[in-house]
Amino acid sequence: MKRWGMQEDELSTTHPVAGLVPDTDYAETNFDGVTYGKGAALLKQLVCCVGAAGFRNGVRGYFKKYAWGNTVCADFVGALSEGEARERASATGSSGLGSGSGSGGSSDQKQKLSLDPQQWSTQWLATASMNTLTPTVLYSGSGSENLKQSVIESFVVQQTYKPEYPHLRQHALEVGLYDWNSSLQKPVLRESVMVTIDPKPSTALPQLVGKPRPDFVFINYNDHGFAKLYVERCYRLSVVAVSSFQACNSDDE
Repeated sequence: MKRWGMQEDELSTTHPVAGLVPDTDYAETNFDGVTYGKGAALLKQLVCCVGAAGFRNGVRGYFKKYAWGNTVCADFVGALSEGEARERASATGSSGLGSGSGSGGSSDQKQKLSLDPQQWSTQWLATASMNTLTPTVLYSGSGSENLKQSVIESFVVQQTYKPEYPHLRQHALEVGLYDWNSSLQKPVLRESVMVTIDPKPSTALPQLVGKPRPDFVFINYNDHGFAKLYVERCYRLSVVAVSSFQACNSDDE
């Protein structure tokens, strides 16, 4: 379903997920990949933004507050923001995630942002098309003899857009660091780190600096994001290895 949404979001007929619906006849014309495929993907992005517990709390609060009534999109996103705030307040000893250049976490930590309902809705629901995210990774050392001691010195993600849709967005993502397994003949996940890409052309991710050099990096591990991705050119995997990775991470939706 997500692939359907991405395909239609690339067409000249794309449109924002949200829009005015004056009558039921008009509503029937909006059953397309942007409304359903992209809309479903953005719900998953929201879960990553506020965390699974925050999302559950928000949905419970939403149904309790608006039971038997009518709502608009802002009511739903606002309820999720309130659920995230309640979860953050009740959590003890856990570290949330701020802006893109802030702190990261391991794979078992949940992505938590201070969700601004109006900002999120404007960035994701009121605008069309996708951003392109391109990681640029610099490593210490040079030459094959130093690869075992090499570490990440800099990790920056560039965000671009189509000229006709000049919108930058905040992306909640999980970066996967992979090592090549010779026995299995495929890349194997070493660890993943939750990050936030800021709504600006370039976001540095210092929480990845100092980690041992991976053989492959995938910045949308667990498929939280809705964006086009470019693979950083200096990865050491062969074409066969990358093909194996793609086969292991195919979109089954």
